[in-house]
Amino acid sequence: MKPRVELEGLDRILGKLNAVRPEVKEAVKAVGLEVKGMLAKYPAQRHGQKMQIRSKRQLNYLRYAIRNEIIDVPYKRGVSAGSQTLGRRWTVGIEDDGLTAVVGNNVKYGPFVQDEEKQLAMHEASGWTTVQDAEKEWKPEFAKRVRAAVRGALTHGRTRI
Repeated sequence: MKPRVELEGLDRILGKLNAVRPEVKEAVKAVGLEVKGMLAKYPAQRHGQKMQIRSKRQLNYLRYAIRNEIIDVPYKRGVSAGSQTLGRRWTVGIEDDGLTAVVGNNVKYGPFVQDEEKQLAMHEASGWTTVQDAEKEWKPEFAKRVRAAVRGALTHGRTRI
């Protein structure tokens, strides 16, 4: 015979935890939207900033892109042919029945602007927020908001455990 442990009242506790789910979903969505807002914000425009080439590969691509009119020189934010309006393309998707917010962007050049590992020196110097910056700033805030949502639902009469 195998040992067996039964938890009495577990169904009741799980039911009460499900009662706070709407508040948790709301907190997840709110933080997702705020992270999106942080990433979508353009830094102040800087004129006359020189591009710093970090590798021969970047230099070769730059020459190719200019020759094939993929990018305009000088580049005009939001106007040039190569602009994919990075800031406006950030989205928030909700997954896992509302318990996960996924903030994303499908602009091809996005990693070179907002990924710490691939960011070009000129974008770093101009003050673009990276995805990693947003994660560092919002991770503690996310946990704090979810805890507050659960605490609020439990203590304001919605349910008690």
